[in-house]
Amino acid sequence: MSLLYAAQRATYDEFLEEYSPDDAKRLWSGGRPLLFKSVANRDVEARVAITMRLLDDGADPSVASEGINVLHVLFDQRTHDTSFEAPMLRRLIDGGADINLFSKRFGPPLAVLIQHGPSPETACVPFYDVIFDQPNLDLSSRYLRDLIFNSAWNLPLLRERVSAYESTRNEA
Repeated sequence: MSLLYAAQRATYDEFLEEYSPDDAKRLWSGGRPLLFKSVANRDVEARVAITMRLLDDGADPSVASEGINVLHVLFDQRTHDTSFEAPMLRRLIDGGADINLFSKRFGPPLAVLIQHGPSPETACVPFYDVIFDQPNLDLSSRYLRDLIFNSAWNLPLLRERVSAYESTRNEA
């Protein structure tokens, strides 16, 4: 089994059989760290365990490749346990993953969460908690605002968060 395959498809124990700590800092195809594979692991427990191990070993979550970062990849996954994943999301952002990186194809990471994230919307709340805790969150893009306020997506919790966030920022 290849290390790239193990990061994306294997259990944590199977991943460790292929892994050495030096692999965490290595850039693979497309200039991407293993984090791009680990956050795409379909098994949520393995996703979190592998990603946290990579971060512990010095993986760089700030890397962007082909206009996307690890947040775009994470939010594009179909299966989530957002309460379990929220600490991982916080570490990715605290480590430099840009919550505002605007991909020409996907928009910012929040747009990917809106379009592909868990349902019902209440399942997104732990991710919202981390995202709206960021002092530099940019909600100004027309594309993102249209998704939040003018699209068919029924997102009352997100709309409330955006309004509260902007209100707090306007007071400061």
